[in-house]
Amino acid sequence: MDSNVCIVTGPIGSGKTYVCKLLENYGFPVLDLDIVSNQFLHSEEGVFFLNKKFPNVLLNNKIQKKLLAKEVFDDNKKLLKLEEFLHPKVNEYLNSWINNLEGYGFIEVSAPKRKSIEHKTIVLNAPIELRKRRLLDRGMDSEDINRRIEIQEDEDWWNNLGENINNINSDDVEKEVVYLLKEWGWLNE
Repeated sequence: MDSNVCIVTGPIGSGKTYVCKLLENYGFPVLDLDIVSNQFLHSEEGVFFLNKKFPNVLLNNKIQKKLLAKEVFDDNKKLLKLEEFLHPKVNEYLNSWINNLEGYGFIEVSAPKRKSIEHKTIVLNAPIELRKRRLLDRGMDSEDINRRIEIQEDEDWWNNLGENINNINSDDVEKEVVYLLKEWGWLNE
């Protein structure tokens, strides 16, 4: 297990981005794998791939994210095809980031593909109604939210990935995160 890397994960709407911003405020580098994936997807190579495999999600060579999300989250084979394109590129970038990391760093991962992760892991969670409300507040529509929640793993799966933090109140979450960091020796205050 890499002692200087920690995954921040949890089901959609659990507050991963909030916790990662908190970690950045404490001076830790954070890598968001969704941002990395989007950079590859919006690259010239990504647009070529989408034009070939998912032509109806492009409008004037611009990706229509809602159309792409609907298409891949409605069809596991299409999701797998997209992942086969993105994952090798993202993994190469991730490995380089880890190898060049000085000190401790965090990686925001929306949907880990396997239950055993070789890094420390913080798993965020919140009641499903709170998660849905957060997602609606971010501008997602109910149909998309329900579709994404439906394809994610169940609560037991998430709970077995690592250190669990229930993200209902931001002050409590910060206290729990700081406690973990101190326990690991990553933060001295």
